[in-house]
Amino acid sequence: MAQREWEVYETILSGDIGVSGDASDNSYHVVTTNGVIGPPATVLNGFIITGGRADGTGGGGTDRGGGIYNESGYPQLGEILIVDNYALNGGGMGNVSNGDASLIGVTFKRNIAVNFGGGMDNIDSEPSLVEVDFSGNQAGYGGGMRNFYHNGST
Repeated sequence: MAQREWEVYETILSGDIGVSGDASDNSYHVVTTNGVIGPPATVLNGFIITGGRADGTGGGGTDRGGGIYNESGYPQLGEILIVDNYALNGGGMGNVSNGDASLIGVTFKRNIAVNFGGGMDNIDSEPSLVEVDFSGNQAGYGGGMRNFYHNGST
């Protein structure tokens, strides 16, 4: 995946879609990979993902995955910087319901979650991580990453 000089020639995917610098009008997610069939069905390589703000309370994933929200998807992510995103859960990335992403050479930096998983929050999901770096992420629980598996019992 390291064929391009993505750090030199930046391509930024930003959730800052309203007034520049005003986080209150940012999109819930910068990237979504919901229900994509694979593996891998979607390949995303060489991007900076920033400015997502998943602070919704209406359900449907609006409270998680500020940078990337992945529900039941199999994306392959490589050479990606996920930086300065915010969510109630999974500031940088939220994987739910078999959101089995494959990450190679990904960096999670300065993402914030109010509750769980500042960098990444995994619920009933098994992402694969190779050379993944977590730096300066914050959360109530699991600043870098939180893994939660619900086996169906109450």
